[in-house]
Parts: sequence; structure tokens; C-alpha cells
Amino acid sequence: MKIFATALMCLVPLVVGAQEKKSKPTWKDYRAARDGMPYTRLAEGVEGQMIMKAGTMISDYNIQGTFQPSFTVAANGDYLVFTQGRIDSDADKAPKVLLMVRSRDGGKTWSPPTIIAKPKGSFFCVNSFTDSKTGQIHVLFKNNKAWQITSHDNGNTWSDWDSKDVSKGFGIGSEIWNQKRVNSNIFLGQAIKLANGEKNGRIVLGGIHKYNKVDKCPVAVWSDDQGVTWQHGEGVPDFTSHRGMSEPAVVELSDGRLMIITRDGERIKRRYSISQDFGQSWGPILKAEDLPAPGCFGSVCSATVEIDGKKQHVLLFASPANKKRRDGRVYYSLDDGKHWKNKALDKGLFSYSTITHVPETNADGSFVVCYTKGWHGSRGIYFVKLKLDWLFADEPKAPGPPDQASEIQLR
Repeated sequence: MKIFATALMCLVPLVVGAQEKKSKPTWKDYRAARDGMPYTRLAEGVEGQMIMKAGTMISDYNIQGTFQPSFTVAANGDYLVFTQGRIDSDADKAPKVLLMVRSRDGGKTWSPPTIIAKPKGSFFCVNSFTDSKTGQIHVLFKNNKAWQITSHDNGNTWSDWDSKDVSKGFGIGSEIWNQKRVNSNIFLGQAIKLANGEKNGRIVLGGIHKYNKVDKCPVAVWSDDQGVTWQHGEGVPDFTSHRGMSEPAVVELSDGRLMIITRDGERIKRRYSISQDFGQSWGPILKAEDLPAPGCFGSVCSATVEIDGKKQHVLLFASPANKKRRDGRVYYSLDDGKHWKNKALDKGLFSYSTITHVPETNADGSFVVCYTKGWHGSRGIYFVKLKLDWLFADEPKAPGPPDQASEIQLR
């Protein structure tokens, strides 16, 4: 009996040890830790709301991820946001539908999400713009090809998802570099409309010509006829020396030059290049010392606004500040990207985004930021509207006129 008791006592630690042995974390465990609370911590003076929530049923689809938002303003003034709806999972390879939400009151309230396209299989790279002349709204996305859908009635109805193949204009399938064939083109966020120079009105977006897993070349893609036809320019030079560049965004500088900003494979600082000819060719690849590269897309826009009584051209860039896709910040430059300052926007989850200037009749307007909550959108899409006085509150104020008492003392 004593021998049996001793053997039993020796066995107990083995059983306990087996119980305490940790199993390998699953994808769900990793995602829960990665996207854990608190997932929203807005800066003081900023108001926002979730406008599209993941983990919900839309029609007959179990939407577990809403990812890569794009924003445009319809001809009737409605705000429209488009995004992927990832079915049953937030993984990149999940099947998807194209979702849209609408605000008729400047972003105060939003409609439930609706499905506007059901492409076969999976797709990426949602991008949108509104034709200011015709009022047509165009949305671009890609699977193995690039597609464009169009609405003629402020987003109420849409053309079939496969009615317009624009792959050729985007360079997909063409032999461009070193006799290598372009197998993909990545374009995200927001198309821009040029306001200066002989190409005034040109629609431009950033793209990446992917030849294989390592050879990725930033390019500009544009339309001079508001989306009827598309073409692409030359890639940035010496891109094979900076492998890992991806997901570019294009912005117009104050003198009409273009800047393309990309992710960086080293995850240290973002890379950029300047075009003197509206996107046809690019200068050398440079490092943006003030813009971190945490392994996530960053969106950019420009506008001329009034700061302390003076009209100034400003660039705005939205991105998470760390590699966990948290701590969303807005970076701004008043010298065409030579130097950037930043302001904390949301200390919580902050992944892929789009940032846009929205003019308003009463002032210079405001800036809209739509961004993904969760690494691949496991929480939803968040919307904030940034006022100019909040953005530029830290800028030096010009001295005002002396008050009456000071004038009396001087006399």
C-alpha cells in the first residue's frame, strides 16, 4: 500500500504538468490578443463613430472583416464609403463582397451597409472618385484583373462588377521591366484630381507593378477622360535596390509636382519619389525621415486652407505609428513634404485608412479620415472629421494688433 501511494504521488506532478502544458496559439487567439481592448482612444477634441461593424450579417453573408476603405462625395453632397466585406473570416484570402455606406448629413449619421458588387472569389484594392462634371461615381478594385464599376445616380445603382475590365491601362499582363510580366497592380485609398498645370483635371492614383514576390515597382496610373480610359507611366528608378516597397499613395504638391509615398520593406521609414511630369516618370527614391513605416498602408491628401489668416498648401498623411497597427496619427507638412509634424488621432486600433479634404461653404472645410479597426478589419470601419483649428492648433500664431492700453503706454 505504501509503495502504491508513493507511485501515485510521483504520478500527480506528471498529470498536473500535462494539464499546464500550453497548446500552440491558434489564429483566433493571436487575433484576439492583437485586436484586444481598448480599441478606440480618440484624442481630445476629436469625435468619431463606427460606421461599418464587422461580425454582422449583411444579406446572407457573415461579414467578419471590413478592410481598405475609400471615401468620396457624391454630386448631391452625400458622403459615400466603400470597403471590402470579408466573408466568414477577416483573412486576406477570404471571399469578399463590395460594401457601401452613405451619410446624407455630412457624416453625422450613416445608413446600414449595402452590397453593391459580388465579384467572384477574392479581391483587393478598393479605390473611388466622383466625376465633378457628370456626377458619375467610379469604384476600382482588383482580383487577378482590375475592374471598374460606375453609378449614374449618386450610388443608388451600379453597373455589373465585370462590365469594365481596365487591366490593360493598369499594366497588368504587360511585359514592362526586364522582360518580366506584370502579374498584379496594387492601388488603394483615394484617387486624386490634379488642380495645377497643363494636366489640370487628370485623375491619378498610385500603383505597384508586381513582377514576383520581391520585384515591386511604384508607378502612377491616370485617366485624362474621367475614367473612360486609363494608362500608366514609368516606374520609379532603381526599385530593385529598395525591395519591399508597396502600397503607394500619390499627392499633388503646391507647384503641380507629384509625390508618391510607399510602404518600406525594412519597416523603418517610408520611401518617396517626386515626378516633374505629372506621373510619367520619377526621380530617385528618398527616405521620409519624419514618416514611420510600420508595415501598413498610409493615406495622403493635399489642400489649400487658411491657417491663422494665411492661405497655405498643406499635405496630410494618416498612418499608425507602430508595428501593431495602433496609435493612429495625422502627419502634416507645410513645405511640400520636406518636414512633417504629427498629432495623435486614435491611440487604439488603426490600420488601413483614407484621408480626404472636404470643402464646405462656410470655411475652408475639414478633413475626413476613415480607417480600419483591427489588423484586417475584425472590428469595423471608423469615421472622424477633423476641423482645421484642431489640426493646426500648435502652429505659431501671427502677432495681432496692439490693444488700446499698449498704444496709450507707448505714447
